[in-house]
Amino acid sequence: MTKSRRIATAFLIVSLLLTSCGTAEEATPDTMEVQNKINAAVAQTLSALTTQIAEVQQTKEAQPTETQQPTATLESTATQPPAQTGNSGSNVSIPQTAAPGSCTDYAAYVSDVTIPDGTMVPPGTSFVKTWAIRNAGSCTWTPNYKMVWVGADPMGSEHSVQMTTQNVAPGQTAYVSVTLTAPTELKKHVFSQWKMMNSNGQVFGAMGNDGVERYLYSEIYVGNTYNFVTNLCSATWSTSAGILPCPGNKNDPRGFVLLNSAPAIEGGVKENEPAIVMHPPDEADSFIVGQYPPIVVPEGSNLVLHFGCLEGYTKCNVRFRIAYSIEGGAEQELLNRVHGFGEWEYVSINLTQNNRFAMMNKAVSFLFYFYPMEGSSDNYAFLFSPIMTP
Repeated sequence: MTKSRRIATAFLIVSLLLTSCGTAEEATPDTMEVQNKINAAVAQTLSALTTQIAEVQQTKEAQPTETQQPTATLESTATQPPAQTGNSGSNVSIPQTAAPGSCTDYAAYVSDVTIPDGTMVPPGTSFVKTWAIRNAGSCTWTPNYKMVWVGADPMGSEHSVQMTTQNVAPGQTAYVSVTLTAPTELKKHVFSQWKMMNSNGQVFGAMGNDGVERYLYSEIYVGNTYNFVTNLCSATWSTSAGILPCPGNKNDPRGFVLLNSAPAIEGGVKENEPAIVMHPPDEADSFIVGQYPPIVVPEGSNLVLHFGCLEGYTKCNVRFRIAYSIEGGAEQELLNRVHGFGEWEYVSINLTQNNRFAMMNKAVSFLFYFYPMEGSSDNYAFLFSPIMTP
């Protein structure tokens, strides 16, 4: 019998005693003496019971209650990524919770820093591909973390390289790089796919802007001759009025760029090869420009083209300018020439002689500008056979 049950039983006995006493008839001296003894015994019993009840309550209050261990939650504004398909590397599920004392590796893609997707790289040329990624997890990335090749063409690289030389705390952005080499044979596009690996050998990818976790990759075009005509709409075309569609519409008041497959050129020349035709807005201080994606410029490269005005536009008077940007840097001028209607002009520039433009074996973006010298609707300019070639 438990202590609490014994106390309850004692209370019952005392209650019965008190009840029996309460029904006595008129007391006599003998019965009074007996009653006094019973009352004293009851008082002693009640006192003992009160003490025991207090002990039971105190013991019960002192016993600890059972509690649950807290769970550390990794807060994330990104959507949990679905399983990725078409990836030869392993997929990684990003947990939303972590056990106490643990952390989670989680990366977010920020940008391509060097060799943007679609850059032309000459055969056999080595280059460094760099991505900016943010540590969006709760683990600190250490020098023990690695970049690992997970699919497509390794492009002559080691399959595992050090990811960072210093600690990268959660929230910080790291610049991670791999050294790649373009294949020696000409190909249209070549890909190389990479992920990150922590010091425990766990591989994880990076979350893109679309909320899907995937590998980082390098995409290049392998070639040694770049034709600006066939890559017309790979460029970003704009005027003083903003970004233009490509190809454009001849009736667009913002200006336009389009391909003419058989242009009639000033001087009475009729060509059977295509040319790029450009027309800036009909207003003062306007312009039209096309900025092409980067091209790695091999030694001995030349930029060759013709430019001028279309036949019949006798009031055409433009300034033609070629600029370039090395690996995303400031624009630098390569050519600046004024041209009036008459005869087309020929341009040939050795891009790497004495490395005077400092662009040899670097990713260079070329920009072609036309500025109207007068506010005339006759400013229809063209670029004919613009190429970069050894």
